[in-house]
Amino acid sequence: MTSKAALNMAMRSLAKDLAPRGVTVALLSPGYVDTDFTRPVVGGPPKISARDSGQGLADAIIGLTPEDSGRFKRFNGQLVDW
Repeated sequence: MTSKAALNMAMRSLAKDLAPRGVTVALLSPGYVDTDFTRPVVGGPPKISARDSGQGLADAIIGLTPEDSGRFKRFNGQLVDW
């Protein structure tokens, strides 16, 4: 978990550094995707298809604005509170 938190903070810092250049830095979660790796796992959040995850990520990316830079969003566009 520490490395994930460090990566998130690095991306937030990068977002601040690149904001004057008009660059939006997105932190996006693909969700809990149904794959060969996750299929044997019982319990946990509902799994989504790779297609739904990919489409959601594409929609989220298309909808990004400069105000979203440094924010963490799920594949469905929901903002993740830090």
